[in-house]
Amino acid sequence: MATDGPPAPRPLWRDLARSAAVAVTLALLLRGSVVESFSIPSGSMVPTLEPGDRVFVSKLAYGVRLPFTGVALVELPGPRRGDVIVFHDPRDPSQALVKRVVGVAGDRVELREQVLWLNGVPQPRADLGELSYEEPGEGGGPPRADTCRRFRESLALGRVEPPPDQETDGVVTGSVIEV
Repeated sequence: MATDGPPAPRPLWRDLARSAAVAVTLALLLRGSVVESFSIPSGSMVPTLEPGDRVFVSKLAYGVRLPFTGVALVELPGPRRGDVIVFHDPRDPSQALVKRVVGVAGDRVELREQVLWLNGVPQPRADLGELSYEEPGEGGGPPRADTCRRFRESLALGRVEPPPDQETDGVVTGSVIEV
């Protein structure tokens, strides 16, 4: 005998479980292919980024990859000078490193007496004095105070060609980015 009444309501727990499963799946896909959050592990980027700061990283900046596989679907041009990038430490893949790109493929990068040289051309900088900050403690221990010199640096964006005689006067021509 058939009844024409309304169907029995679904249990509330079933609707909640379905909604939670959809939310978790979307979050994993988003984290795996679009954007991810990272914590700054050390003071190497002070004062721009300090230890413990969190940054959101676009995973689409240099191409599209299948989530959790690293297989490239679409390749885009790689990093340029001045970009801040996040990558895994080759010695400890569980550790993410955050660094600024100063040289690209084909560049000769040197550090002479604490001055950055690209292809034989020194990159201009101005000394802004000393900066104090806290460095995370070893193994989760208490933070320690540290200091470093602070500079305003200019980084050439285009191709940096050394002068024909390799002599430089500290002048860089072309577009410049403040870092």
